[in-house]
Amino acid sequence: MTDSTKLESRAASVGLPFAAIVLAMLPAVLDQTILATALPVIASDLGSLTDLSWIVTAYVVAAAGGLMTLAMAAVGDLVAPRERGRYQGYIAATFAVATIVGPLVGG
Repeated sequence: MTDSTKLESRAASVGLPFAAIVLAMLPAVLDQTILATALPVIASDLGSLTDLSWIVTAYVVAAAGGLMTLAMAAVGDLVAPRERGRYQGYIAATFAVATIVGPLVGG
């Protein structure tokens, strides 16, 4: 096999697992941005604004700490070093889309 054939077969084997990672990340990030936008209204309806910062911090640290670490570890395992920047760009694009859409949905 030539080098280009090896790269093409490697890219084909990465596609489905990477798509699963991105599709799992999108709703999780959307959930974070929706919650961040809607939480002050939810907290005022419940009558307690004092614990708002603790709730947001705990939620984001638990979700962002595991989510981003898992995604980058999976990219490091699945993708050759030469191609990692492109795949990490796809992850960043997913975060960008969720950052724009989430507050619109949560507001």
